[in-house]
Amino acid sequence: MEKQVVHDIYCNHGNQEDDETFVGCLVACGSHVLRLVLNTSMQLDLFEIIDKSGDGAHISASEIASQLQTRNVEGAARVLDSMLRVLVTHSFLTFSTSTDHGSTTELRYGIAPKGKFLVPDERGVSLAKFYALTAKQELFFGPTVYVSISDWFKMMTWTNQKLTYSVCGDALGSLSTLSLQQIVTVYNGFEGLRTLVDVGGGNGATLGIIISKYSSIRGINFDSLEVIRTAPTYEVEHISGDMFVQVPKGDAIILKAVLHNWDAEKCVKLLKNCYEALPKKGKVIVLEHILQEIPGTDVYSQQGSLWNIVILSMNGKERTKGEYEAMAMEAGFAEFKVLCRAYGVYVMELVKF
Repeated sequence: MEKQVVHDIYCNHGNQEDDETFVGCLVACGSHVLRLVLNTSMQLDLFEIIDKSGDGAHISASEIASQLQTRNVEGAARVLDSMLRVLVTHSFLTFSTSTDHGSTTELRYGIAPKGKFLVPDERGVSLAKFYALTAKQELFFGPTVYVSISDWFKMMTWTNQKLTYSVCGDALGSLSTLSLQQIVTVYNGFEGLRTLVDVGGGNGATLGIIISKYSSIRGINFDSLEVIRTAPTYEVEHISGDMFVQVPKGDAIILKAVLHNWDAEKCVKLLKNCYEALPKKGKVIVLEHILQEIPGTDVYSQQGSLWNIVILSMNGKERTKGEYEAMAMEAGFAEFKVLCRAYGVYVMELVKF
C-alpha cells in the first residue's frame, strides 16, 4: 500500500523542533493509553477481524462493531473508531477514507505489517501471547523492577498456577518460534553439522525448527530432569543433567536465551563446559539480544533496552558485544563474531581452535 502522508496545516512557524519535542514527551507520558488500547483490541480480537477482511482490504468501525457481541453497534463503533485511530498512529493499522453522499468522511481500517505480528498464524503463534505475559507481569509488580526469578514465579502463581505457566509458556514459546524461524532463513551456520546440542533447550522446540530445515542433523536437547520428563519428542534425543557440571558432546552447541539469565561467573563456567564438549573447530552458537555500547534512538536500541528491563526483573542481564566477547575469551574460545540479526535476536559464534 502506498505510504500515507498527512500534511500538518497547523504547522508551527516558530520553533517547530521544540514543539515536536514537547509533544513527543507528552505522548511518552501517556504511553499507558496505547497499552490499554492494545489490551482491549486483543481481547476483542480486533486484529483478527480486520485481517480476515482480506489482504489490502479495509473495514469500517461499524463493520467491525457488527461482528462483536454488542447490542449497541453504533455506540461501540464510536469507541472503536477512537481506538483504531490510536493504532493507526502507531503503525499497527493502515487506513483509507470513503465519503458518504459527498458529506461525511469515514475512515476504514486495514492491517499493517506491524499489526500482522499480533494475528495468530496457522499454529496460533503471535506476539499477542508475549504481550499477555508483559501485561500480567506489570499487574503483579507495578513499579517494582528488582526481583529474583524465583520470586517472579512465586508472585505469578499467587492467583492461578496453571494459568500462569500457560501464559508464560505460550508467550515465550511464541516469541522463540517467531525469532527462530527468521534465524534459520538468514543464518547458514547449521549447514554441515552432524550433531547439535541445545543446552537449556526446554521442550526441544528450538531443535525441532532447526531440524525441520536441516534433517541430517542429530539433535540433542539438554535440560533439567524436571523439564525433560514432560518434553515432547520433536524427533530429538532428550538428555537431562546440570549444565554447570557437564554438557553433552557435539559438533556445535546452541545457547538460546540462556546466558542472559546468569551472572558473568556462571556464564563463563557454562561456556567452559561447552568448550570441553566441543571438538577442534567446534562452535557455540549464542542467540541473545545485544545492548548497544552507546544507546541510540533506533528501534533496535529501544528494543534492547526495554528487554533488558524485562530480564532485569527476573534477576538477569542483557549484555553488550564487548561483554559477550570478554566472557568467550575467558572461557578459552579463540574466535568470537556476531554474524547476523533476526527479529532483534543476534547470532554469535564462539569458535574453538
